Amino acid sequence: MFYAKFIINGKEHAELYFNHDKYYSDTFSPSTQVVEFIEFITHGKSYQDRKAFLHDIAVQWSNAEPSGLYLEDLCDIDDWFFRMGKRYGLREEFKENLIGY
Repeated sequence: MFYAKFIINGKEHAELYFNHDKYYSDTFSPSTQVVEFIEFITHGKSYQDRKAFLHDIAVQWSNAEPSGLYLEDLCDIDDWFFRMGKRYGLREEFKENLIGY
């Protein structure tokens, strides 16, 4: 799952994607400019690496301006942060910052 915000012909669009095919078809045009891209997947070899990566994703998301997303999409993202925050011991920090609560 990933979030992308892009500009097509001067209009801003935001979308939550669950596969790359739709993203590629939406952003294929040379007149499309991707403004923001956040992938909701943790990377790293160790637990601590993945926890740090998750923290970075949360910071990116809190700095994002997800205008134009459906409420269902925001709920999917919130649910992901809730589950990952619980898994990596970041629930309290996320709760304080109103992420995945």
